[in-house]
Amino acid sequence: MNRFTDREDAAKQLTEKIKVKASIITIVLAMLRGGVPLGLTIADEFNIPLDVILAKKIGHPMNSEIAIGAMAEGGEPLMNDDKHVILVDDGIATGHTMFAAIESVRSKKSLSISVAVPIIPEDTFKALEKVVDNNYYVQIPEAFLGSVSAYYDNFPQFDSYNVQHLLGK
Repeated sequence: MNRFTDREDAAKQLTEKIKVKASIITIVLAMLRGGVPLGLTIADEFNIPLDVILAKKIGHPMNSEIAIGAMAEGGEPLMNDDKHVILVDDGIATGHTMFAAIESVRSKKSLSISVAVPIIPEDTFKALEKVVDNNYYVQIPEAFLGSVSAYYDNFPQFDSYNVQHLLGK
């Protein structure tokens, strides 16, 4: 198992896996909060726009780290059907928040949807293959360690201040 030094290291490795066609209008949607540093790197590398998407897990009442569901932002459609969307996060454990984000993006009628994450469990990867056009990843471990943070040497939590700072707001 390879570990990532931090989100910057993961972003660099992930960017090497992503394919962006110049002929298709593409946008990166970074999952708040941990996906923002990776999304910035990808958007900069391919010179494409970046925005954020809010998807939140619904934690189990006895253990908030266990997701029993998720929901994503709604609102009015912001994209037209000639954009390709790359959803980015710093990793996936259960996939609940990513599936909620996918549904939110799908409701806005994008041309295609890709998911880009450095680490993902095999069962979640297989489930995503059925609902997105492309999956970009760095690692699919044989036995998932239970949390995304287990694959990083340095994995600080991002709060709203960190996100605003990274986005220059």
